[in-house]
Amino acid sequence: MVATTEALLDNGASESRTSATGFGDCILQIQSPLLAHRVILYHQDDELRYRLFPGGGAEQVIHLEKYDDVPPARNELLLFKNLAVSQIDFKRWLESSFLRFSITRAYFLDGLEATSKNDLLCQLSQMEVPPKEDLFRVVAYPKSLEQYIINQIFGDHLLDKGWDIHPLDYTKTLFAVNCSPTCIRYSFRPAAELFLTPSDGHARVAGQTCKASGKLTEALCVSGFEPRKGGVAIDVGAAPGGWTQVLAETMDTVVAIDPAVLHADVLALTNVVHIRQQSQAATEEIIAAVGQDKTIDLLVCDINRHPEEMISILKPLLGMLRSGGMIILTLKYRGKGKEKAGGVEKLKEELGPGFHKVKILWLTANTENERTAVARKK
Repeated sequence: MVATTEALLDNGASESRTSATGFGDCILQIQSPLLAHRVILYHQDDELRYRLFPGGGAEQVIHLEKYDDVPPARNELLLFKNLAVSQIDFKRWLESSFLRFSITRAYFLDGLEATSKNDLLCQLSQMEVPPKEDLFRVVAYPKSLEQYIINQIFGDHLLDKGWDIHPLDYTKTLFAVNCSPTCIRYSFRPAAELFLTPSDGHARVAGQTCKASGKLTEALCVSGFEPRKGGVAIDVGAAPGGWTQVLAETMDTVVAIDPAVLHADVLALTNVVHIRQQSQAATEEIIAAVGQDKTIDLLVCDINRHPEEMISILKPLLGMLRSGGMIILTLKYRGKGKEKAGGVEKLKEELGPGFHKVKILWLTANTENERTAVARKK
């Protein structure tokens, strides 16, 4: 019996399970080994796994060894085996998640496999010619495989048989990934399941004033912070205002502290109060902005200071946090060595016994020498 692309699409429909334990697989092409490592750490943490990934992500996440012509420092492959949600729902989650900025491509796969490029050619050649209105886009890893499929398989064989490809006006996607020397996994999926990564190089979050906004967006998501009605936040070292702008979306009042000027879009926000002083010299102004006898829900800081110096700057404000209030700090270390080791214990000591649930996270938005600290007030 000759397989048809329509049958393959129907059998792998996004709302139907493709295995007994999941909704098929997805291979994510990650921008670097460090980012891939951080994504795996998120999925290995049971609490974060269900907070960050839809349905808990997948049964397993496997870091695939690469068999390709791409330099080893780039483009890592993570196999999400047996997705917990449908492939179209996983794709929708990717488009809204902070992790989308770490992902180059997503390949949605089911059970189709070839042992080599020649075997892939043979399998595709034996399939029934699809309807004339079906136009295919090829999305494959590595690029050499993609070019082989386009030039040799389609160009030399399938186009003459009635298949057609188009990079823009396509209705179906042919995914293919070279997973090992003897395994090329491939699938035919609806055009709607193609994930297009943000690649304009501008702000990580649409409409935000700077890329640093994405760091706080990720930290809020990972930490599980939930804003409440009437919530108040303080942003120390706020300029140019990226973090302040993120906070203003969910907090009733945001006090931005920085002698430097804020971006005009941030200054225009009606729930933002800008204090153009160093925080150490602005106690009265901060109390006036927050409200006498009021407490704050969230204290954030992303200044370019050593962690110990940062805590010293923030200590006068820690007493203003309500019980259950949270701090989120970017820790910027000098050098790559042992200084980051033991960071949690050092931070606990600096904060004192009034804080708990102290964590130091390596966000995908952090640089190699940055970590993000979160803690709650008892």
